Amino acid sequence: MSQEIIIRQILIKDKLTIVDELVGALHVSELSLNIKTANWNDIKKDYLQYMMECEEEADGKFFVAYDEQKAIGFIFGFVEVKDNSNFEIGEGDDLYISEGYVNETYRNLGVYGKLNNAFVESYSKQPIRRIIRYTLSNNKTMQHWLVNKGFNAVRLVYEKWL
Repeated sequence: MSQEIIIRQILIKDKLTIVDELVGALHVSELSLNIKTANWNDIKKDYLQYMMECEEEADGKFFVAYDEQKAIGFIFGFVEVKDNSNFEIGEGDDLYISEGYVNETYRNLGVYGKLNNAFVESYSKQPIRRIIRYTLSNNKTMQHWLVNKGFNAVRLVYEKWL
C-alpha cells in the first residue's frame, strides 16, 4: 500500500473493465448483507448500460480511488432534477449517490471519505439542495458513517417480495 491514495473521475465507457471489477465487488459485498442481491454476471451488461446513461443524461459522475495504479474503490451518483412530484422544501436538484465501495484491505483508512468529498465537491457550483443516499437496513457501518457526516435517516423502505 502506497502512502497516497489518488482520487480520479473517470468516464465509465472509457474504463469499463475497472468499473465492472469495482461494481462487481460491491455486488459480492452486498450479497453478504442481502440475499436478494442479483448475481453480478446476470445483470452487469444492463446495469453498466444504466450507469452510462445516468452519466450521460443525468450529469452522473464516477470517481475511482487508486493505490498507485490499482483501483481500490469507487463512488457513483447523478443529479435527480426536481419535478412537480416533489413535495419537499428547497430550491435546486437532488444529488443521488447511488453506489460506493472500498476494497476490504483499504477500509477504515479514510478512502471512502476522500471519494465522497471529491464527488460532492465536483457538484459544488450546481444548485443542489440535498444529497440522497440509500443503504441496507443491516449495513450498520455505512449508517454510522452517514450519521457522522451529517446525514439523517428520513424514510424507511419496506419490501414484500412476491
